[in-house]
Amino acid sequence: MRLHGRNAAQWWSHNESEDRYNYLYSADELTPIVEATGQAARNVKKSYVYTNNHFSAKSVANAVQIKTMLGQELPGEYPEAFVDRYPDLKGIVKTLTPIPSDKLV
Repeated sequence: MRLHGRNAAQWWSHNESEDRYNYLYSADELTPIVEATGQAARNVKKSYVYTNNHFSAKSVANAVQIKTMLGQELPGEYPEAFVDRYPDLKGIVKTLTPIPSDKLV
């Protein structure tokens, strides 16, 4: 399954090609996608969901939500600025430990 976003207003009429992918799926919009993904996963050896709504890391935010909704592990740490931009992810993702200013080179 590949998610491009639902930015119908800018899909055909946009200034920059990436404008068409400027869309963040809500949790409600992701629910049927996650349900279909879960059902497919029970019937096949591997299933993939690609988030291609890449404008401003919205694909990463939605991928985190999808993995969480599927009960999958979220490895790694995310910058605090990312969580500030996508506050629904607060408490879901681990954030990077800030480097103390005296340790910066």
